[in-house]
Amino acid sequence: MDNYLVRVFSNEFSAQASEMDATSVSMALENLRLFDLVLVIERKKDLSKHLFEALNWRKEEVDSHSTFGNLWTFSTLICQFRMLAAVRYMMGRKLTISEAESAQFRNDSELDFSFYGTIEDEKIMGPIHPLFLE
Repeated sequence: MDNYLVRVFSNEFSAQASEMDATSVSMALENLRLFDLVLVIERKKDLSKHLFEALNWRKEEVDSHSTFGNLWTFSTLICQFRMLAAVRYMMGRKLTISEAESAQFRNDSELDFSFYGTIEDEKIMGPIHPLFLE
């Protein structure tokens, strides 16, 4: 789905793509500013520190996804004659995305990129964010 974040935060989930514009982004930002806490993956320490502290999680090292190397999944792929997928699965490789698919995604998600960029540029955090309180 195109511009998923903007659709959710602007409450325009069922709108046609042609109906969404900068006003949708503004509504999404206005609604996001009502949140007590906004964490951004790329913002330093938001996930590695603040979220982990809030949820009382401890950081653990993870080597690989638990399903890689699962013989049942591998045999299912073989039985379905999905040989290339089976080989990629056993090698732990993800599917590749072509440049055309990547460009299409960027085009379809233009409003989301604008929304996310504004969150970072304006440092939208919410009033209970530890960095906001400093």
